[in-house]
Amino acid sequence: HVRINEDATCRQFKDDFETIVKKMKEGDILKFSFAGHGTQVPDISGDEDDEPNDRGQKFDEGFCFYDGIIIDDTVAEMLATIPKGCYFIGMIDCCYSGEAFRYKIDGLQPSKNRIQELVDSFAFTGLWLSAARENQLAVGSSDKGGLFTQNALRLWDVGNFTGSYVEFHDKLRRISPAKHIPVCKELGINGYHFMRKC
Repeated sequence: HVRINEDATCRQFKDDFETIVKKMKEGDILKFSFAGHGTQVPDISGDEDDEPNDRGQKFDEGFCFYDGIIIDDTVAEMLATIPKGCYFIGMIDCCYSGEAFRYKIDGLQPSKNRIQELVDSFAFTGLWLSAARENQLAVGSSDKGGLFTQNALRLWDVGNFTGSYVEFHDKLRRISPAKHIPVCKELGINGYHFMRKC
């Protein structure tokens, strides 16, 4: 499904996602891409583990749709519905997208909360690539899309790219401005190995 402008509403995105997930079976891959505006909104669920700003605020990252914003907490709830044995790949070209998907934190685990428990329960295998870190802006462009999208398409070379997602990310990072660093993180079960094999 491709949704743009007034067709890209929050409800439509959620409905499309639910419809696709209900049809997924083991081995299926759900590819999600978003190119648009990203934002930060005050964290009301208390799940954010980043440092507060100078006013003591923490923020959720969000995707801006035609009629509203979907925050990372909601995305985590949606991702938790992807069946076991399936795969998810996200490509996100927007500001503050480095933490737009929740991911499992190994080692130094923050205090448990509902969202983190959801993330820890992800039964699928996946990853996401995003245009910038959680505190950075993405680079916009004209009718050709953002710089991240342009660079990704050039590297992908209509499917001629050979290498893992980690290698793809490394090449993207090398050609990106220092103030706009692409992020690649694993999601779910065996995401670490998935990123390095494909």
